[in-house]
Amino acid sequence: MEEDLDTADNIFNIQGTEPSKTSDFCTWNLTDLSLLSANAPKDWRSFALVGLYYQFFTTFGESTFPQATAAFQKASILNPRTAVVPYLQGELHMATAFWTKKAWASDAARDAFYRAAIPSFTRAIQLDPGFAKAYAARAEVYLNLKQDALAIKDFDKALSLKPDISTALSDRGIAHLELGQYYPAISDFGDAIRAKDEGDSYISTLYANRGDTYVKVRDYQRAIDDYSTALR
Repeated sequence: MEEDLDTADNIFNIQGTEPSKTSDFCTWNLTDLSLLSANAPKDWRSFALVGLYYQFFTTFGESTFPQATAAFQKASILNPRTAVVPYLQGELHMATAFWTKKAWASDAARDAFYRAAIPSFTRAIQLDPGFAKAYAARAEVYLNLKQDALAIKDFDKALSLKPDISTALSDRGIAHLELGQYYPAISDFGDAIRAKDEGDSYISTLYANRGDTYVKVRDYQRAIDDYSTALR
């Protein structure tokens, strides 16, 4: 789980769209997780895993948000010194901004969910000042809230700790672009492009973003080159 928090829920090998008490071989289910937490009632990691399990299903419906929240809260009580749990809580707040009807109802409601994530990521950073993913995640929140200067500051820190976070490069480019800092944006988009594999589906977006930035500085030939590459 700590090795790669972005894909930690892959360990469950989930194949359905809702929590289940039974499953195929090599697939975790609620029965397994209940047994785990019952046998390790004082180990925060068992409850963090329960929270991750429920969080996986939030993309299919809102019903599992309360269970994920409760599990992460239990993990936090058991070990208030780990930075992993507040990070996961921040990610859960981010999920509410994407997957709840309330967030879809208005920009204000969506932004409120984003703002709710900031204290969690900040707590993770306080507990582990070298937690690059926490800086990058908080930067994403600031970017969504259009607080671009704060986003750049956190992206800078995240990349100083972990230079291979390609999404931080591309999204810092967006923040620079929003602030009219065109040449730093071009540099970030270029670095993000070079960090991607040629077959990456997002690479066309990076070329288009850099093309937009070249237009801003009236470098139309490079803009046309990037747009042409994006359309291939």
